[in-house]
Amino acid sequence: MESGNYDAALEQFQRAYMETPDNPILLGGLGMILSLKRATFVTATDMMERSLEKRKDDEKLRWELILLYLDAGMAEKALSLVGPDKISVERFFLSDYALIRTGIACIQNPGEKIEKQLLEFPDSFRKSYLLARCFVEGKWPKDRHADAVKLYLSMDDKKTACELAVLMKETPEVSLQSALTACRVEYPASLTLQRERPIVIGNTSLRKLFDDTLFTPGDPKIIPEIPDSPEVHKEEIQKNP
Repeated sequence: MESGNYDAALEQFQRAYMETPDNPILLGGLGMILSLKRATFVTATDMMERSLEKRKDDEKLRWELILLYLDAGMAEKALSLVGPDKISVERFFLSDYALIRTGIACIQNPGEKIEKQLLEFPDSFRKSYLLARCFVEGKWPKDRHADAVKLYLSMDDKKTACELAVLMKETPEVSLQSALTACRVEYPASLTLQRERPIVIGNTSLRKLFDDTLFTPGDPKIIPEIPDSPEVHKEEIQKNP
């Protein structure tokens, strides 16, 4: 997936999944690919959650799932991933997890108090990202988009800045459309940059909006299914490699 060739990655993961459907690495990898399409959102999150249950130390997958839930407007689900039910007691009190919880809390209920708490954490690209996201998505009494732009322009981590730009609106200071075009070329493996948007439209029910089927990126006409029981359908797949 690092090269951004999701077609090839999807095929490889799908075939491997048919042989070992409970492999957490395969579940996580396949889930991340499926997260690129809104039509397979439910399947993607289910696979990623199941993978995390078996690989609680997979922090890359955890962060990707947090971002996916935030992108879908599901902050509570994102917050649960750094809660006591999902991580050990020792990890729960680590600064990295506290930062994520505070950042999500700022998005949910923005205000001077939570902003101050977020600012007290040591400087990091993740802190800047979460604070800027809070400025963009939080329901502030006064628009804070200009503050988000300042953070965006000051970011040293270019990939994080690119992923933040997806959430922002065009301004005189920043030409986002041209920036995002360049970002998607430079970071083909970034799920945030390559994902279909919007993930959720209005208040439509997720279960009604999303179809739990597999897809082939770049060709929405081809939608092969992931069966519940791989053994039942193995012969069919072998006939149609």
